[in-house]
Amino acid sequence: MSNQLQKYSGVYREMASFLSDATIRRIWEHMGGLDISFPKSLYSREYVHAYIRKNMDTKRPREIAKHVDLSERRVRQLISEFKKEEV
Repeated sequence: MSNQLQKYSGVYREMASFLSDATIRRIWEHMGGLDISFPKSLYSREYVHAYIRKNMDTKRPREIAKHVDLSERRVRQLISEFKKEEV
């Protein structure tokens, strides 16, 4: 382990493997002492629906699914629902 990583403890050490010292320091200053969990879903439901609506006529469901981290089946279901709403 490099000396750079050894100066950090716990989760900060892990973050130091892919973030700069300045970024780690800012995270520590703003969030030090908090218990934080990161949800599996990166994007909000609103963003996902807007993205699918915008791209459903130009991209394959597989491409959309990969971008928004949904199953291809779920993307197809949403596209179907959105098309029914248009009628």
